Amino acid sequence: MIWLRQPLQWLCICILLTAPQTESAQCSSVPEAVATVSPDEDTTAAAVPRRKDGRLPKALTPLHYTLSLTPHLQPPWLLEGRLSLHMLVLQSTTNITINMLDIVTLNDTVKVTEMMADNTTGVVPILQQVFEQERQMYTVMLGRELTAGSRCNLTLNYKGLLNDKLVGFYRSSYNTPQGETRWLATTQFSPTDARRAFPGFDEPGFKCTFDIELVHPSHLSAHSNMPVLDTRQLGEGLVASRFATTPVMSTFIVGFHVSDFKSLPVKTLPSTNFTVWSRADVLNQASYAYSVAPAILRILEQYFNSSFPLPKLDMIAVPDFKFNGMENWGLITYRETAMLVEEAGASPNDIFKVAYVVAHEISHQWFGNLVTPVWWSELWLKEGFASFIAYLAMNELEETWSVLDRFLSEYQQQVMRLDSLQSSHPINVAVDNADQIGEIFDQISYQKGASILKMVHSFVGPEAFRKGLTNYLHELQYSSANQDDLWQHLTNTGGAALPQGVTVKTVMDTWTYKQGYPVVNVRRTNASHVVLTQEQFLLGSSNRSAGWWVPVTYTRAAASNFTNSVPSHWMTDDPKQMLVIDVGARANEWIVFNLNASSYYRVNYQDGDWRLLSKQLMSDHLVLPPAQRAALLDDALSLARDGRVNYTVALELTRYLRQEQHYVVWKSVSRSLLYFYKMLQRDKAFGELKEYLLSIVSPWYERVGFQDTAGSSYPERSSREQAIRWACRLGHKDCLHNARTLFIAWISDPQNNSVVSGMVRQTVLCSGVAAGTQTTWDLVWIRYLNTSQPAAREHILKALACSKEHWLLARYLDWTFNPGHGIRKQDVRHVIGSIINNPNGRDLVWRYIRTNWRNIVEYVGSNNFVLASMFNSLKETFNSRLDVEEL
Repeated sequence: MIWLRQPLQWLCICILLTAPQTESAQCSSVPEAVATVSPDEDTTAAAVPRRKDGRLPKALTPLHYTLSLTPHLQPPWLLEGRLSLHMLVLQSTTNITINMLDIVTLNDTVKVTEMMADNTTGVVPILQQVFEQERQMYTVMLGRELTAGSRCNLTLNYKGLLNDKLVGFYRSSYNTPQGETRWLATTQFSPTDARRAFPGFDEPGFKCTFDIELVHPSHLSAHSNMPVLDTRQLGEGLVASRFATTPVMSTFIVGFHVSDFKSLPVKTLPSTNFTVWSRADVLNQASYAYSVAPAILRILEQYFNSSFPLPKLDMIAVPDFKFNGMENWGLITYRETAMLVEEAGASPNDIFKVAYVVAHEISHQWFGNLVTPVWWSELWLKEGFASFIAYLAMNELEETWSVLDRFLSEYQQQVMRLDSLQSSHPINVAVDNADQIGEIFDQISYQKGASILKMVHSFVGPEAFRKGLTNYLHELQYSSANQDDLWQHLTNTGGAALPQGVTVKTVMDTWTYKQGYPVVNVRRTNASHVVLTQEQFLLGSSNRSAGWWVPVTYTRAAASNFTNSVPSHWMTDDPKQMLVIDVGARANEWIVFNLNASSYYRVNYQDGDWRLLSKQLMSDHLVLPPAQRAALLDDALSLARDGRVNYTVALELTRYLRQEQHYVVWKSVSRSLLYFYKMLQRDKAFGELKEYLLSIVSPWYERVGFQDTAGSSYPERSSREQAIRWACRLGHKDCLHNARTLFIAWISDPQNNSVVSGMVRQTVLCSGVAAGTQTTWDLVWIRYLNTSQPAAREHILKALACSKEHWLLARYLDWTFNPGHGIRKQDVRHVIGSIINNPNGRDLVWRYIRTNWRNIVEYVGSNNFVLASMFNSLKETFNSRLDVEEL
């Protein structure tokens, strides 16, 4: 990911220079089984026209694909395909260049025909075929020129592999309760892996229709974006399932799936037919997603004034999956933990995760599918929107969940930490090739993109925002767009909220093309007058820039109003601006800016004003809404980390937490408290920190209790889940006693998983493993292998990392990168992150990475999320010059 690109590349160089070189550590190449013609760099490749930006030539555009694919679900995992690609010639050319990777074309099947304006058709001679591995492009060099305005057709047969890399058309498996291994084939084409399944125009701006056929064993079911039209018997136990023609769409949202999965009954909704699919033994855990998805769909159809445009919508839970979900149009695929959950006793976080991911992927059916970014540089335009719109939909669906406050603590504040690092990047960033594109699928694109849209929603107003989006979708449906298209529609509907002569584009270009975000400094010149200035909030650097258009909202103690999000003033992008405001306050009256953190910036006050706010929190914290309390704590502690606020002043704000009960506030402040916890874990001051944290956590824990009570609301259960985790982490005696009592009951009854509810499972198991022996660890490991519930398996994996035995952690590390031990590739990051968070495990992981870097990269393949996650977790624990020098 780009926000880790430079440090990651530097680390890779260091490791490659120092790691022992062995034959097994050599860089892997394209599997020999799918190797294709390699061009001679001095002759053939030189004759292929190249764009400087590494993208496909624009001489041709696709009109229609006809695809037939046969995935073989047994070794050697062969994929066979037939392609007929119909194209329009925009500019005369002697080459057809498309994307292709890990595919062999059968040369004697390649044929090009041209249809002229007078409907005459002729075969075009082929001189040569060239595949360029680095550019992932396949070129057919022709014996004559294709004429601008004509149509041409490329047909070919090809072979590839059903890989095990979680990208392209790949294989996955699961074990039945009887111990039988079942295989399935599924897809992950976004962003640039459709080219692994079929040659084509694998860029988002190339949109056209598809006719798809899947050949598969008759006892398995086949799925794609559209409903099955018919099924033909082919003999030898095979059938061909043919699907209806798709609407105009990009390659990255094409989807295929072949498995023996079962479904819940199809729901006939007003706009489409809907159901869910999973392996049979966990289908009951799909009930929550089965109920929430139609509700989300209805909310979004009403919000956009636009019906879901496809005749069916399937959601499928896949055992091995790279992301949480993928928005294939009409065929949404999920990691099992993002679609399956046992509602009774489940962790509130697990329930929220399923609801959010379902809402996110359904939002994509409009943002990303119906209207698609022209190019990946504007990835944020679909991912930021899907993220924010998902929260809006959930806020309407679950009004008691404080969903938008949770957005602040889990999305906005989390990404602001990353965006304050020098290694961050703008959300609109130039990318040219598949590696660069993969790197921007990160928290900056998703979470910052969503956070700045929340800011627009706030300053133009909810209704103007909705109307602008509706107009944008209606005008650009089935086509591609860039951010300027969106800004124009939002200016048309919400421009009245802006300064005269200023457009949404003027404001938002400063947020999409600039790295980072500002801190607004508030300086009181007298009781009622303040001066505002801005500069970039950049941790550990004096090289700071300024220049954002900043919406200003504020309130004061005597006339507090936290509901009005319309800006009273604007700071311009002039870095020298000093904005003077008469806030009407009296002496010793607190003032607050950026109400409820509705905009994407931090606020810094003078010490006296921080203390006035601290005094208010101590006397009656409920005067300030939860989002404002969360914002004050996060701003103060983050500013202290950068040396802008004295730690004494910042920590004074945390004293009131003894009275705080709102789970969103605790969710927010926990991130800062955990940072202190990790930084001081090996320091002599750790005991004092732990004692202080226990003093503010204990009242919270004692109020909510360890036991889940009947009729507890979602917010109450969320608060209890967090309180238990913190209390046990800090060694609270009652918490540890309850956790270990439950652990003994759980370990003593292998057939009864309900002994420990999902709400406390990870804490209980972690406490038990930490206090246990090798025998304890091995028993928990066996439970992992025998558990089918996805959320429980993930909790157990994380808990196994809590051991205090170094050798057990070392063995666990080795098993994690060994496919024979049962840890799926998708779960590697959970295991590694959990071991790093164990003070006994961090150095083990760091040493293991340096020693086994080549093997790690070869094992996880193109899954940048795993590598980025490992280094994110590591750097959060580095707190000395020696650590930095080692890195």
